[in-house]
Amino acid sequence: MSDYQVLYADNSGYKDGRLGGRKQGSPVRLFTTIPLSTLSLAGIDGYKFCSDCNIWVSCSNIHCLKCGKCTGKNGGEYKHCDLCRRCVKQTWVHCNDCSKCSLPTHDCQQVNHKRKKIKFNKK
Repeated sequence: MSDYQVLYADNSGYKDGRLGGRKQGSPVRLFTTIPLSTLSLAGIDGYKFCSDCNIWVSCSNIHCLKCGKCTGKNGGEYKHCDLCRRCVKQTWVHCNDCSKCSLPTHDCQQVNHKRKKIKFNKK
């Protein structure tokens, strides 16, 4: 998945970076089988070259030294959770009851119910 965000110009459901009334919208990304190191975004505002990853990323994407990659996915900044051993959204916190990061207001029972359901359905 490329970090390049596509904006729709002629889609009535997508207005001013928002889809269906969502405040932040949902960035549309390019998925490709070509190596991202060959996709140059030089000269396009809002992108920078990450020499550690050898790819062009959004200016808001920060390279994580612990993960060894640029982990941002939605144009926002991510932070590393040492307990989860991955980067998560800035607004998330680690929940010791769920053993994962989530929104501070999440419902542990609902999260654990979904997790059990997923494990049960896998064959």
